[in-house]
Amino acid sequence: MHQPPRHGHNRRACSNHTFPNGWIAIDAKLRGKTYRFVTTHLNTVSPVQAAQTSELLSGPLDTDLPVMLAGDLNSDADAPSFANGPAYGILVSAGFLDVWGMLHPNDPGLTWPLFGKDPPLGPTSPIERIDLILTKGSGIQATDILRIGTTAPFASDHAGLVADLTLAP
Repeated sequence: MHQPPRHGHNRRACSNHTFPNGWIAIDAKLRGKTYRFVTTHLNTVSPVQAAQTSELLSGPLDTDLPVMLAGDLNSDADAPSFANGPAYGILVSAGFLDVWGMLHPNDPGLTWPLFGKDPPLGPTSPIERIDLILTKGSGIQATDILRIGTTAPFASDHAGLVADLTLAP
C-alpha cells in the first residue's frame, strides 16, 4: 500500500525571531518489511534545536520501525555540546547510530563550510561535521558512506553524504 510522505512544521520563537522548523518522513516497504526515512534541517540556535530534536523524537522518530535520519542537523558530531548544537548528543543518547562515526572512526568527515558565502569568499577548509546520517533499529546495516560535492564548482556550502545501507528482509 502506498503511503504519502508525512511532514511536520511548527514555529518556535527565540530572541524575538520566529524560526520555521520542519521534517519529512516516509514509510517504505521493501520485501514485506517497512522502514522509515526522515530528513530535516535543524536550526543553529541551541534551545530551538533542542526543541526541534525533541519534536522529532516524539514524532517521526518515535517508532518501532527501523529508521534512518539524514540531514543538516547543525550539530557538530565531532565536538558534541549544547553550544555546538545539542541534537547529535540527544539523538545518540536516544539510541541512534552515527553511520560516519561507525564506518570512519579515524576520519572527522567534516562537511561544513566548503566556501564562505557572506560575501562569497571562495573555498575554505571545513571545520564541522553537521551533515549526518543516523540509523536506529534492527534491519538497517550501513556498509559505506562517502562525502560528495567537495570540489568546485560547489552545489552547496555543505558536503553531501551518500550512504549504502543493507535493509534486512
